Amino acid sequence: MYKNICYSILFFILVIVNSVNASNAVFKNKFGNWNVSVNWQANHIPNANDNAIIANDEIAVIDSGQNKCEIVYCGLSGKANEWGKVTLKKGGNLNVSCLVLGKNKKNHGIFSIYGGNLYVSKYLQIGGGDGNSAGSGELFLSAGKLIMAKEAPVFVGYKGKGEMIVSWKGMFKGSDLTVAESPGSQGSVLKIIGGKFIANNITVNCQSSKIPSKIIVSGGKVEWNNHFIVNDVLKIQNSSAVITAKSKKDIGLSLGNKSLLEFEFGAKGIAPINLGKSKINIASSAKLRVSGTYYTRANGKPGRFLLIKHNGYANKSIFKDVEITGFGNFAPSLKYMKKSLYLDLKRKVKTVDRSNQGIFMKYWELPIDCDGDKTVIFPPLTYMPSFTNSLVRTHPLFGKIVRKIDLSETLRGTNILAQFKGLISIPRTGKYNFWVKYNEAAQLKIDDLSIEKDKPGKLSLSLDLTNGMHKIEVGFYQNDSEPVLKVYWKGPGFSKREIPEGAFFIPNPPEKFSKFYAFGNIMPDQERIYNYCPSFLFDEEEGLYKIWSGGAEAGDFILYKEAPTLEKLESCPTLKQLYPLHNDKFDELHCCDPSVFLDANGVFYLTYSGCSDGDPLGKATRIGMAVSSDKGRSWERLHNGVHIIGPKKPEGGYGTGQSAAVRANDGYYYMIYTDADAAHKGQYLAVFKCSDPAFPKDKLIAVKKDLHYGSSVDLAYDSEKEEFIVIGDVSSDPDKTSHPYAGVRLVYFDKNWKKIRVVYLKADTSWSFGEGVALLTDMKKNPLKYSYHENDAYVFAAATQSYEGDTRLWAEWVEGDTRYLMFPIPDDKADTSIK
Repeated sequence: MYKNICYSILFFILVIVNSVNASNAVFKNKFGNWNVSVNWQANHIPNANDNAIIANDEIAVIDSGQNKCEIVYCGLSGKANEWGKVTLKKGGNLNVSCLVLGKNKKNHGIFSIYGGNLYVSKYLQIGGGDGNSAGSGELFLSAGKLIMAKEAPVFVGYKGKGEMIVSWKGMFKGSDLTVAESPGSQGSVLKIIGGKFIANNITVNCQSSKIPSKIIVSGGKVEWNNHFIVNDVLKIQNSSAVITAKSKKDIGLSLGNKSLLEFEFGAKGIAPINLGKSKINIASSAKLRVSGTYYTRANGKPGRFLLIKHNGYANKSIFKDVEITGFGNFAPSLKYMKKSLYLDLKRKVKTVDRSNQGIFMKYWELPIDCDGDKTVIFPPLTYMPSFTNSLVRTHPLFGKIVRKIDLSETLRGTNILAQFKGLISIPRTGKYNFWVKYNEAAQLKIDDLSIEKDKPGKLSLSLDLTNGMHKIEVGFYQNDSEPVLKVYWKGPGFSKREIPEGAFFIPNPPEKFSKFYAFGNIMPDQERIYNYCPSFLFDEEEGLYKIWSGGAEAGDFILYKEAPTLEKLESCPTLKQLYPLHNDKFDELHCCDPSVFLDANGVFYLTYSGCSDGDPLGKATRIGMAVSSDKGRSWERLHNGVHIIGPKKPEGGYGTGQSAAVRANDGYYYMIYTDADAAHKGQYLAVFKCSDPAFPKDKLIAVKKDLHYGSSVDLAYDSEKEEFIVIGDVSSDPDKTSHPYAGVRLVYFDKNWKKIRVVYLKADTSWSFGEGVALLTDMKKNPLKYSYHENDAYVFAAATQSYEGDTRLWAEWVEGDTRYLMFPIPDDKADTSIK
């Protein structure tokens, strides 16, 4: 309390001092460089005595120089619900007294550090506040450094909600960091998933009993020198993080009343907390939760797992509230040693297959499909929508297997809809009672018996069940107020309790379908008329997921998004990068079908399709090239804007387009494209190579043609095996089946383009991919092995299909959300017969 009062007084003094003699410099370009004067009002680049304001949905990029400011405001506007963003890249440096992300009127501020250095001398607010008008903020640190001066505090959530993510190779070094400092900041979160995080003191506060604030550590290195105080949630995930107290104080970790310390095992185990020479303090009502669903599902082994290593108990207390759940075939037990806490897992005599443990969750945010189409679901809801409704089934924000039925995975608290569907294991034949605790509306279905209520009250179900698996489905929506969802049961031999993780299972999928998959949105369809044919890679230098796609406004444009995590792609800004110039060139009407690759020196190149109005070139699709000097954020056309490939007969056919390119081990660049020239019958895929990444016409060498594996394909390359991989869509058409699904085909070729094998991946999603599926790759176009709860997965992205009856657009196959979908990585002998 004393610390909080001191900080409040300090802020009051700092705000007054910083406001004196400081002038405001306002950024005025939707996307521009900080050091270019025309991007600022009055052509004035801010200096050390100025406050810099970035708002009105604008992005300022810092990639050079030693830049100084008094205060930087991202998201400070006279209008509500606007955002402002600063991107700090390699070569750029920014020295500020104060940084405020999201100041007022529900404005949102974003600061992204993908390289370079940010130095803050007085304070950093992520989710600031101005009286009763709080803003929200996000800070991403995936490369480069964020250095706080001595005694300069960081608030992840000051008076508004804040989020900070440290990932990849980012480094944070500071004094005191607090998550959820004041009322209004509930739900704030610090995520450390990579990089290095060093602080003197770390605190997470509780501002709401129903909307927790969290610190989540799932990777990287975390160190603190004095105290780590937990008054809400500290969650440790997976086994790769290194978590160490360097404290010379008596107490290194203090778990307050009502706090939760959670260890969520990944497929490979769990990372321990090492307190070194300091002690742990456990309040009487602090809770310990240890979850094993993801470890159990991966067929984890028995053993002893270190959870906490310490130098003694400060109050000679142990955890009185303990929940160990999800370990299924193990008999788990805590072992308190003099200076450590372990979890012992001993295998039970009788075991069952638990590779299906978990329950599938789908999640929506309202309004659903608010893009001017024929049908929209607006808030507030007054009844539970049907989850088989064509609009609902095609527009979930995400879907994945979760541990249990609760709201821990939801992204916000209001105007949300969720469905949990799977199986429940009934341990003994007899009479069972089920209850659902909720605020506004819920639905419960066990086998064929269901109950639903659309107003606050009690929801319960009583029935006789036999030993074994039974279907369970729970629906839930929340319009406003604080959300609540818990499901309880009572049966033979046990009293009423919340249903534990180990009771839930997913059913086996249809034959030839993947058992495990997860998906999430990248771009909602209301953001553009449609978007399609993405190119998708992870930038290992900046620690960013980058995606380019074709999207429509007045003509087709090439769009771009970047984020430090897959989940953040949906909420990050979308930039319009390459657009028609209406100059009688091949792309005067449309720029689309992007494919991004790098040359041997790490320069980003783009091959894309363009279309003209028929004068003077003739109306057809052609292929062009562009190059980027800023790692894919903007493009300059090559060859004076002239296409490199075009049809021999322009009129009467599609032409040539939908290109994708990679660099192979032999030093050549290979391009695959759709050849539907009216000069020949039918269409096919063709391949040529070039020693120059710009693919000049006079250097193109034909390699292969008459490949019949669809159109709008992507191309990847396995440099270790010297294999080319052609990626295509084989999803169902939702208008032609009652059970739509998403499907991907991988065709592997050797270095001479001789076919090796064909692999099909299908997921029982209830929605379908549309035109152009991309595979997430690294910067060399190798398929990226994405770690999902420590299991390796391939990630694909594409637009999704809408039902004809739900849209006014003629091309319903690209009208839906752009979405990513991950599958377990197939082995080299994967079944090639799946159709």
